[in-house]
Amino acid sequence: MDDWLQSRAKQMRREPVHYERRLWGLLRDRRLAGLKFRR
Repeated sequence: MDDWLQSRAKQMRREPVHYERRLWGLLRDRRLAGLKFRR
């Protein structure tokens, strides 16, 4: 795999975008039909 692509993938896993953080916050707090999700 290209070094740049690999480092970008690691960065995206460490620092999710705003919408992804918001989504996981809602899912973790059981705000989606009372179901529990883990990342």
